[in-house]
Amino acid sequence: SVVSPLRWKLESSHDMYDGNSTYLYGTCSSVHTTPFVAPLAAINMSNTLFALYQMWKAYGLEVPAEYAESYGIFLATSYILVTLLVGVPVLLMVQEVPVFFFVASAIVFAIGFSNLL
Repeated sequence: SVVSPLRWKLESSHDMYDGNSTYLYGTCSSVHTTPFVAPLAAINMSNTLFALYQMWKAYGLEVPAEYAESYGIFLATSYILVTLLVGVPVLLMVQEVPVFFFVASAIVFAIGFSNLL
């Protein structure tokens, strides 16, 4: 964006075994991401918690069996919540190692969006 544009940063890393081989990797990053990411994370977390609360309240209602889907939706939404609570700290821990960061972000993406299918 105009306020905080992304910057390309190219880094090199040496092989820890022989110290001679070098590989390069680049990342795009922004200096001021918190004002953009924090409201999105807060909205996502509050919507997930509100959906879990609504499903918990609906679970005790006497509903005909063909309309009783709240338990399955509750499980799917709780998986999203667990993915957020476990995946985000893991992503923060491995963000310095590009391979681990890619694998962890792919897992979080796949689990988080698998419920949309």
